[in-house]
Amino acid sequence: MIKIRVYTWCLSGFRKLSKKSLWSNLVTLLCLVVFIGSAFKLATYVLANSENNKVMNEARELYKSGSWPLAQLALTSGQDSKPKPTKFDRLLEKNPDTVGWLQIGDTQIDYPVVQASDNDYYLSRNYEREPMETGSIFMDFRNHASGDERHTIIYGHRMKNGSMFGDLKKYLDPAFFQSHRTFFYESLHQFYRVDIFAVYYTTTEFNYIQTDFGDDDEYASFLHAIQNRSIYETNEALTASDSILTLSTCDYTLDSKEGRLVIHGKLTPLTE
Repeated sequence: MIKIRVYTWCLSGFRKLSKKSLWSNLVTLLCLVVFIGSAFKLATYVLANSENNKVMNEARELYKSGSWPLAQLALTSGQDSKPKPTKFDRLLEKNPDTVGWLQIGDTQIDYPVVQASDNDYYLSRNYEREPMETGSIFMDFRNHASGDERHTIIYGHRMKNGSMFGDLKKYLDPAFFQSHRTFFYESLHQFYRVDIFAVYYTTTEFNYIQTDFGDDDEYASFLHAIQNRSIYETNEALTASDSILTLSTCDYTLDSKEGRLVIHGKLTPLTE
């Protein structure tokens, strides 16, 4: 009888021990799966950013080299029937969707601007039109590549490492804003100084990306509305004859899906 009780107790303890071991192993396995998944996601993120940096550096070389080599220029000189090479020719050969270049001092923003037939294509494709989470810096499909219009809108992802439009968050710092009120944008045909007159949080419920205006009064009213939303008082003089540039990226302050950080600036044509 004693042996049977001892045996029963031991068997019961073994079963309890087995259940504990099983749960322990399951928890360990679950943690391992989560760790591997997180590591894979991190590795994919790092790899994507590394690949995108490579693509962007190549684009910068093409842009900053300026036009074609002298040998190519010599071949086209004297041929008035053909358009002269421009600064964007090599970029356009790389990607015909190129419409400009955006640069903001003391940020990572030094990128080509592209444009597709919709606002979805470049959300998940890099400058070379390859699938990539970082996407590209792209112009609203309703705009004209010439840049000769009232309201030009440019979008980009807010990457955690500051790339793409991630560094726009720096404008939430008053000191940075005051020292970086001006940046530069170049379309295919014109170089511009951009003077910031509004920085603010919003959601997509507010139509800050309006491009079609019935008349000067409607446009002037729009300018007044967006300037009044700014977290900074800029006192920038705006009239219906001014053209503006808008930079838009995601922000989670007001809404996790529809929240946006927006920067508006007045365009002033310059001669390089």
